[in-house]
Amino acid sequence: MLPAGTARVSISDQIIVSACVELCTVNGRPFALMEDSGFRKILDPLLDGLSTKTVINAENIRTRVALLADEMREEIRQQVKGR
Repeated sequence: MLPAGTARVSISDQIIVSACVELCTVNGRPFALMEDSGFRKILDPLLDGLSTKTVINAENIRTRVALLADEMREEIRQQVKGR
C-alpha cells in the first residue's frame, strides 16, 4: 500500500526522454523548459525513482533532437534514392 498522496507509475527513462523531445518539437516548447523549476519538480522524482543515470537538460534534449533529425533525413534520402 502506498502512502496517501503518492502514486506508482509505470514509465522508463526512454519514455521520459521521448516525451521531452516531443515537448520541444511537436508541442513547440523551448529547450529551456527542461531547466524550469516547475518542470524539474515533476521530472526529478521520476528520474530518482528509476535510479537511472539518465540526465535530462536542455543541451541533452537539443542533442537528441538533432540526432533524430539526422536519422529522419537519412531515412528520407534512402527512400528517394534512385527515383
